Amino acid sequence: MALLITGQAGVGKTTVIRAVASGLAGARLGGFFTREMRSRGVRRGSELVTFDGRRAVRPLTLNTGSGRIGNTNDLRQRSPLAAPVPAT
Repeated sequence: MALLITGQAGVGKTTVIRAVASGLAGARLGGFFTREMRSRGVRRGSELVTFDGRRAVRPLTLNTGSGRIGNTNDLRQRSPLAAPVPAT
């Protein structure tokens, strides 16, 4: 079974997936969710959290004038933690 939750910011996607994962405690889960990181109300990036507890931080895209650094919305730029877990 696969589950993908999408939607606008603030609608509860992370809350739903964490509740589903909690309800499946003891099951082998693969995948990840992201949490928005804020400082003083300003979004600073996102934290990628796998269901086995690994974490990686992604900053927002920064425009340095000479190019872009990072991008939280580009899955090609995600951490290797986001790699699919093969089924066994």
